[in-house]
Amino acid sequence: MRLILLTNIFFAIWSFLNRFSEINNYIDSAEQNFQKGEYELAIKDYTILINKYKIKDEDILLNLAHSYYNIQDTSNSKKIYHNLLNSEDSITRSIAHQQLANVFWMTGKKNKAIYHYTESLKANTSNETARINFELIQKLIKLEEQYQTGVRYKKEKQASNQGNTGKASNKTQTGSGNSINQSGSKGDNNAERTASEESGEYQGSQSDPENEKNELRNQKNGNKENEDLITNKLKAANLSLQRARAILDAMKQNEIQYLQQKHIAKPEEEEDLPNW
Repeated sequence: MRLILLTNIFFAIWSFLNRFSEINNYIDSAEQNFQKGEYELAIKDYTILINKYKIKDEDILLNLAHSYYNIQDTSNSKKIYHNLLNSEDSITRSIAHQQLANVFWMTGKKNKAIYHYTESLKANTSNETARINFELIQKLIKLEEQYQTGVRYKKEKQASNQGNTGKASNKTQTGSGNSINQSGSKGDNNAERTASEESGEYQGSQSDPENEKNELRNQKNGNKENEDLITNKLKAANLSLQRARAILDAMKQNEIQYLQQKHIAKPEEEEDLPNW
């Protein structure tokens, strides 16, 4: 009887030690795969720890969510981040909010992204990554609004120029018709004068390429000032511009459209006037 009891105790101790060893091996393997960027292997190890060994450690859950995030599986990463919002640890809550903000920014939900960045900073005011991402997003939203405003202004100006060109063309056609109806040399002179006036009105109705260049140059200077503001902010936070770009690339923020200059259309060469 005593032998059986000792045997059971031995197997219980052996099973415990064996289980403990297996858990440590999976933890080490998961962390190594995560550090090497082999996120799918890390997901496999973390999943075994959670499902088979019932490990509920928040660091493991957080790394599992990060692994899903890094392979752009936003559905699974978002679920885990949501579960960690109720963590008693303020740093874990802050990171969960920060990562949810990144996910929402990637999927085009700007208001939710801003909300979670704000909550991230409330949970941990020392979270510099969340702070820098939040400030960059505000700058990018402002630049996007300025770009859209510039596009609307450009379209309105083009529409106005086209309307003025149409009115000038109708007026010229009426004037030239009256001149042709007259007879003799006087009619010929009037026709030539009308043709000259038509040419002058046509030229006057065209947009001035130099003015458009100046407008685009001013717009470019304004964009450069905004970029300088962002650069100075990054320097103050000891973050390089390359690192900031890496953060934005990781966020895949709806693939923000940057300001692009359109080629200025050159005015068509004036055709030779017919000899009346």
